[in-house]
Amino acid sequence: MSFDELADLVRLHRHGLEEDDEALLRKAYELAEERHEGQERRSKCPYFVHPYEVACLLAAMPMDVPTVCAGLLHDLVEDTETTVDELGELFGKDIARIVNGVTKLTLMGRKHIPRFEERQAENYRQMVLGMTRDVRVIIVKLADRLHNMDTIEFMRPVQRRRIATETREIYAPLAARLGMHSVRNELDDLAFKTLDPDAYREIADMVHAKREQRERYKVEVITLLRQQLEKNGLKSVEVTGRSKHLHSIYQKIHVRGVPFDHIDDLIAFRVLVEVNADCYA
Repeated sequence: MSFDELADLVRLHRHGLEEDDEALLRKAYELAEERHEGQERRSKCPYFVHPYEVACLLAAMPMDVPTVCAGLLHDLVEDTETTVDELGELFGKDIARIVNGVTKLTLMGRKHIPRFEERQAENYRQMVLGMTRDVRVIIVKLADRLHNMDTIEFMRPVQRRRIATETREIYAPLAARLGMHSVRNELDDLAFKTLDPDAYREIADMVHAKREQRERYKVEVITLLRQQLEKNGLKSVEVTGRSKHLHSIYQKIHVRGVPFDHIDDLIAFRVLVEVNADCYA
C-alpha cells in the first residue's frame, strides 16, 4: 500500500474530511488493493491503478466519501470473489448499493443486443432507471468510463470504436444532463480522438498553433473582468478562462461550415460569486 497515494486521494477531496471518513477511505483502499492483487489491465499495469484513478476523479469533483469509496470498490463484485453482501457488512448498505448499481450497469452493457441502436436505447433506459434510485451510481460509472477512455488505446480496434461510439452517444450526453459539463467535454474529446484521429490531430494542431496568443488574451480578459467587477462592488469573485474542447470546434468547422479563423469563441470565461444575488448584479 502506498500511503502517499492515499494521502493524495484525501487531499484531492477539497472538503475537509473527518477522521472517520479518512478511516473509511483507507479501509476501501486497502481492500481494493488486496482483492485486485495480481490482476493486470491490458496495458500491463496493475489493475488497482484503474479503481484508484476513478476514485481520484470522484474525489476531485468532489463527491461525498461513500461515492469515492464506491469508486475504489466498483470492480470488486465483477472481477473478484467479493460479494455485495460482504461489502454491505464491511462498508454499509449505502456503499454496497452504489457498487451493486455500477456492476449491474457494466454487465448490462455487455449483453448481446443485435442492433447497435437497440443497445444504445437499452443502455440509456437502464442508466436512467439507475439514476432514479441513486444518482451516484451514474456518477461513478461516468468516472469509470472517463478513465477507460483515457486508456482505450490498449484495446482492439473494434472494441475501441464500439466503446467510443457509446461514449459519444450515451455517456457524454448523460454527463451534460447532470450538469457535469467538464466531464462531458472530456468524454466528447476522447471519443472524437478515437473515432476520427486524423480530424482530431488537425484541430489540435490548429488550436496549438495559436495557444500563446490565446493565453495572452485570456490573461488580459480575466484581469479586465476582475477590475470591472471590483469597481462595481463585487470583490469576492473567482474568474477563470478555459479553451473550448476540440470536438465542439470540429463541429463548428465541419458541420456548420465556419472557417477556423472565423471562430471567435475559442475561450470561455466563468465568474463565480459568493451568493446568488451577485449573479444578477
